Amino acid sequence: LTILSSLATMIMDPDFKEALIAAKTVEEFRSLIDAKENGTFTAPNAAEESTESAPAADHIQILAVTACPTGIAHTFMAAESLEQHAKKRGISIKVETNGSAGAKNVLTPEEIAAADGIIVAADKNVAMSRFDGHRVVITKVADGINKADELIDRALAGSAPIYHASGADTAEGADASEEESLGRQIYKHLMNGVSH
Repeated sequence: LTILSSLATMIMDPDFKEALIAAKTVEEFRSLIDAKENGTFTAPNAAEESTESAPAADHIQILAVTACPTGIAHTFMAAESLEQHAKKRGISIKVETNGSAGAKNVLTPEEIAAADGIIVAADKNVAMSRFDGHRVVITKVADGINKADELIDRALAGSAPIYHASGADTAEGADASEEESLGRQIYKHLMNGVSH
């Protein structure tokens, strides 16, 4: 499962995906995967991109949590997408992944208190009480993959509802639930049961 999620995340990099498609031999294909795993993969146009710097946004800190019921691919693909889009914009981001192996890169109370925006892209229940009193964009994990820029914009705009913990450690805070339909809440509860 770890290998599948790792490969799915790697393929989200368009330059890496193109390099894999262009590989002529099995050895070249494998060496590209090894290079990506080791952090030594460089895209053909990486030199051009490095001269273009993202706008300085040193003091902006976004936090995110990604989770899906199986925790194999979507969790990590959403994390990668959010990280890539934030990096392009010069925004610092830390993403907690709640995958099949449990929560990794867990957000600290200090980070939550200092965050400029918080995104929870999850299709299963995650620990939400820690966000009590903070503005939180709550959405499905697919939006973390396909709408990362929009989520970052919403988190930074300060217009997300303020999350209020309801005693249970779920995503059913009074204001936050306005953003989630009843059907979505039922779906998350069902998927949470499936993942256990």
